[in-house]
Amino acid sequence: MSLALVPGIVLLLGGAWLTVMFSTAIIRAIESNSWPTAPGVMRRAELEFDPTDRTYSVDIAYVFEIDGEEITSSVVRFGDRVAFPNKLKAINYIHGYSAGKKVQVYYCPSDPHTAVLRPGASFRAMQTGIYGATLLLTGSVIFAHSLR
Repeated sequence: MSLALVPGIVLLLGGAWLTVMFSTAIIRAIESNSWPTAPGVMRRAELEFDPTDRTYSVDIAYVFEIDGEEITSSVVRFGDRVAFPNKLKAINYIHGYSAGKKVQVYYCPSDPHTAVLRPGASFRAMQTGIYGATLLLTGSVIFAHSLR
């Protein structure tokens, strides 16, 4: 194998991995726009500071009931960031999600344990899919050019 093939293969594999990993999440996010809803209640919405990474993470939990089963979830929206570089962004993210607040929960009808508070995909999820596709395309071009 020629050493010239290595960059193309690495980009192809990285792009394929990103595309596969996030395509499932993006499909779920799109489907969530038409999911049924159930009333829920916020259990917690807290900020935690990580001094090692110097980031603020968000700890959210809410409960809702489907067919008599109480279900707990922590996903606000598919692909959302859970760690923020500054406190203000983290506070803005959890704004309106205080403990005890009633919320509308969108849940997957075939698996109610998959649930979100905001249906649809975040910009970050879409951005990751675009990065994956770009790496895949770039790797394909480099790989094909290396075979000449």
